[in-house]
Amino acid sequence: MDLFTHLVEKFYKQTNTCFGVDPNIRGRWKQKIDIDVEGYDLQIQKYETPLLPLDLTPEEKQAMGSQWQHVPLDYGRTQLMKELDVDPTYKHNQQIIKIKKTMKKEDLTTPEALLIAEDCKKIYWEAKEPIFPSIILKDLEDYMEKRKEDPSIVYDTPEAIAVYLDIKARIQLMRFDYEQRLIRAIKGLSIDHTELDQFSQTVDDAKKYKTISESVADEEDEPVEVIKGDKDDFDNKVDQNTQEEIYDHFKVLTPNHLSKEELTRYIWGAFHHQRKCNSFTFKKFENSKKKIQDVWVEYYRKDPNSYGDKEKYKALLGDYFKQYDPNKMNNFK
Repeated sequence: MDLFTHLVEKFYKQTNTCFGVDPNIRGRWKQKIDIDVEGYDLQIQKYETPLLPLDLTPEEKQAMGSQWQHVPLDYGRTQLMKELDVDPTYKHNQQIIKIKKTMKKEDLTTPEALLIAEDCKKIYWEAKEPIFPSIILKDLEDYMEKRKEDPSIVYDTPEAIAVYLDIKARIQLMRFDYEQRLIRAIKGLSIDHTELDQFSQTVDDAKKYKTISESVADEEDEPVEVIKGDKDDFDNKVDQNTQEEIYDHFKVLTPNHLSKEELTRYIWGAFHHQRKCNSFTFKKFENSKKKIQDVWVEYYRKDPNSYGDKEKYKALLGDYFKQYDPNKMNNFK
C-alpha cells in the first residue's frame, strides 16, 4: 500500500469515533448566576465535567480487589480507546499536512487523491456521526445526578441529556471541520480555516474553529471576526433564492431575536451546508414563538414550488433552532 492511502485510511479510521476526534471529552454548560456587587446583577459562569468516561475513584479501585491495584484510575477510558483503535496522541492538522506533502511526492492528481479519500471514508466511517460508546452518557448521567444531590451546589444543574447532545454536536462539528481541512489540503487550498467557520453556532464555537489549527494563536480574549464567506461560493440547495434574497426575508428577526452574524451562520448552515444541528437559539423568545415561526411560514408561502413540500420548510426552522419541533408546527398552509 502506498503511503498516501495509508495516511488517509488512518485519518478516517481515527475519526470514526468520538475519541478519535477529541480524546478529552467533557460536558460543558454555562449558567447565569446572581452576584452581590453594586451595578452588576448577573454573570455567566462556565462549568465542565471531568473527562468522560469518568476515572475510577480510589475507593472504587480499592473495592475491585488486589488484582486491580496496579492499574491507573483512567484505565477504563484508555482501555476503551485501545479497543476502538484510537491513538490519543494523533495530531489531525499535522497528519493532514503530511498527507498533502505525500500526495505531491507520489505525483497523485487531485481527482485521484479525492477518489482514494472517498473510498476510505466509505470503509472506515460507520455512520454519518462519530460513534459514541454508551458509557459516556451513563457516566455523564451519574455525574450530573450526584451534582444535583450535592447540598453545596446552590444553582440548578442541567439535565444530562442536554449536556450530552451538546457534546455530540461539538464533536460532529469538529470532525466535519477536520474532513474539510483534509479536502482543502488535497485541493491545494489553505487549511487555516474552512467553511465551517461560517457555520459555527456561537461566538465560542467561532473562536474554537478559528483556532483549531495548532498554527493559529489562542484568541480566547480577543474579538471574533465572523467569517461570512464569499457570496459567489454560496450554493442554495433548498430553493432558487440567492443569499441576499434569503437574508432580506429573515432580517426582520435582527437584532431582537438573532444577531446579523447568527443569521448569516444559519443561512450558510441551513441552505448551503444543510448540516442539521438544532443548536441555534432565539433571544427574547418568550411570547414571540408564533411571530417568529410566521417568518418561516411566509418564506414557505412565497415559494411557488413549495406546495406539498411543507416538511422541508418546517425543517428549515425545526432542524436548526432548539425551541422548535418540526412535528408540532401546524400553520404551514
